[in-house]
Amino acid sequence: MATQTIPLTEPDAPAWYQFVTNFDQAYQQFYDNYNGLMAQGPYIAQNHPEMLDWYNTELQNASEAAYKLEQLKSTRDTVAGWLNTIGAAISNIEDYFGSLYNSAASAVGLQGYNGLGIVPLVYIGVSLAVASAALAIIIQAINKMYDDAQRINALKSLTDKGYTGEQASAIVNQTLGVPGASSGTFFGLPIPLMIWGAMAIVLGPSLIKAFTEGRGR
Repeated sequence: MATQTIPLTEPDAPAWYQFVTNFDQAYQQFYDNYNGLMAQGPYIAQNHPEMLDWYNTELQNASEAAYKLEQLKSTRDTVAGWLNTIGAAISNIEDYFGSLYNSAASAVGLQGYNGLGIVPLVYIGVSLAVASAALAIIIQAINKMYDDAQRINALKSLTDKGYTGEQASAIVNQTLGVPGASSGTFFGLPIPLMIWGAMAIVLGPSLIKAFTEGRGR
């Protein structure tokens, strides 16, 4: 377990609140897609055994992403508890943080509230930037599983129309590309993804939605 040495500070509360919000959306969408992918095993084995290696690799990648997601959840839970402490005396914490988040006057920040008492000092093991980048990787995994579902659904649609498994695979591969042909780091933290993760926190839910629209069930 990582040594918890990074303090949560009040000026970062709106950004952390956005992280928690985005995480909760991604968490549900991830498992919707993950469970759907796992359910396709019998179909692949029976109808497209030539795709079993690809399918098992995709499932392994998703399993590794699930492990990372659960690790990230512990950070989310710690931050959420800290935010609840800050908002204990605020009737509507979502509206409060939302107004801060959308405010152009960053100098106001959380300095605008008084009388809430002393906010406890809480430490976590990752910075906001690293947590954001990790969440970006989870969203990438959601997108990948969604693409896998599109491929499998296309195969099913073609076989339902009378195409053989071989014919269906040829058509889908021509349209979507050969399974597993893409390259690049998936579970690492390349610089562009680190930047994207930081942007996701700054820009908020609209960016997350653009990358996850239509995902899930």
